[in-house]
This record gives sequence, C-alpha cells and structure tokens, in this order.
Amino acid sequence: MHILDENTVAISGFASIRERVLLQDRGFFRHAVPDECFDGFGSCVYFANAWFSPGGSTGLHHHQGVDIVSLIPRGQLLHQGTIGAGALVNAGNVQVQYDGGQGFSHNEINPTDAVQPLLQLWFKPSDVSGGARYEVVQPAAAGITCVYGGPAAGVQADVLNWPQGGQLWVPGRVLCYVVSGNGQAGSAGHRIALQRGLLIKADSLQLHSDSALQLLLVRQL
Repeated sequence: MHILDENTVAISGFASIRERVLLQDRGFFRHAVPDECFDGFGSCVYFANAWFSPGGSTGLHHHQGVDIVSLIPRGQLLHQGTIGAGALVNAGNVQVQYDGGQGFSHNEINPTDAVQPLLQLWFKPSDVSGGARYEVVQPAAAGITCVYGGPAAGVQADVLNWPQGGQLWVPGRVLCYVVSGNGQAGSAGHRIALQRGLLIKADSLQLHSDSALQLLLVRQL
C-alpha cells in the first residue's frame, strides 16, 4: 500500500485555477514531474485536486490524445468548447470528454462568486473511433457508479458514495482518493485511517466507512 497526502504536495496552477497534482505519468509528460507525485497508473496519466477562484476560468485550450474525467464535489461548473458547449455541471456529477481520435478544445468556468473545487483525471484512450464526444454522469446517491471505462478499456473509474458503516472489498490494483468522509482501509495486513485528501495505491483494498464516505476509485481490470 502506497499513500500520498495531498497536503504534502506543492500548489501549482495556471490562469484562474490552482491545483495539487497528485499523479503524473513520467513517460507521458515531457516536463520534469515533481518527486512527490505518484507515477502513472495504467492508462491514467494525470490526477489533480484543483480549485477555481470566484468567477475564474481555465481559458480555451486544446487537448489531444486524452479522455478527461472531472468530478464536481460541490458548486457548479460551466463548460464551453468544441463538444458539450453550454453544459452546467452540478455538484456530485461527473463530466467526461472523449478524445475520439480528433481531440477537443474546452474552457471550464466557475459561474459563482465562491471558490469552486474540481477533481480531474486524464486517461489515454483505449478507443479513438467515432469522434470526440461529451457526457455528464450522475452517480448514485448510495453505491458504486462507473463513470469511465470498463472491461474493454482495461481500466474503470468509479464514484463510491457509501453510508456510515458500509464495507466493501475492491479486488485487483486500485487507486483510491478520499473526496470526503472518514473510514478505514486495509491491504496486505496494513490498515490506515481514511481522511479527505488521501490518495492510496494498493493491490486490492478492504474499505469501511466510519461516516458517509465518498471515494474516487480507478481500477486496472
């Protein structure tokens, strides 16, 4: 079990967004990756906990060769770009932008006068056919919701909303980020307390929620 506390990661960012980058694939990125970052996890090449200043935006920019998954923990995000323009993504929902072999340009905007959080992952696409596309996924209020990938992709991203006292066994290689709540995680005889901002990489996990718990899971299939 490998553990990264986001509070130990330096704050960086661009435009009106600040972020703590927790995972960067050293073979994918050309620039030097900070030592504290986890390396890539299968096809997941980037993961960051970010936040927008009030009324801030990323500015329109282009991506090629990645699918981008964004979880909105609270507040709202206004999306503009070449796919899905005008979508308003509400708290708890997940925005997914698929490369589709052609890439896409986007501008993510905080339409409020409060700081807006955003969790974002990048994946190398397993399927680049059919052109770029956009969707918003609403995870179940209780349980596990697949928001990206599946067996054919060899990777799957899930949002877990778990009530107090819930237990779950997650087999196989897993990346687990604690969005909110508290609990316990065990792997290979080791056990740790879960708290917001922890990123865990393990060969299977046993999870227990001490309070209502929201996790972002990436599993290699």
